[in-house]
Amino acid sequence: MSIIDRLKNNEFSGEELLKCLDSPNPIVLYEAINCIVNNHITDKIIIEKLFQLTELLNDQYKMLGYYKLGHVAMGALLKLGFDEKVVFNGDLDSFEKETAIKFYRSAW
Repeated sequence: MSIIDRLKNNEFSGEELLKCLDSPNPIVLYEAINCIVNNHITDKIIIEKLFQLTELLNDQYKMLGYYKLGHVAMGALLKLGFDEKVVFNGDLDSFEKETAIKFYRSAW
C-alpha cells in the first residue's frame, strides 16, 4: 500500500506523518497536511513543522494552481484553530495572507 493510501486510510504513525512533511513530493506533502487537518492532529512537533512550512512561498514550492506549500500550511493551521495573528507573521504581505485564506476556505 502506498504512503498516500495509508494517509487516506489513517494507517500511519506520528513518525511516518512527520517524515511525509519532509517529502519532496508535493502530492505526499498535500496528503499529509490534509490528513493532519482531517484528523485534527495537534501534536507539538507536527504543528512546529507546519509553522516551518508556512515560510515556503516562492515558486519552487508551487503545489496547486497558484497556491504554494506555505499557503497550504497556513490554511491548515487556520483550520486547526490557530489565530490569524499567530499564523501570519509580521512581514507577510496582504496578497500572501489573502491567498492562504482563500485556500483555507476552498480546501476544507
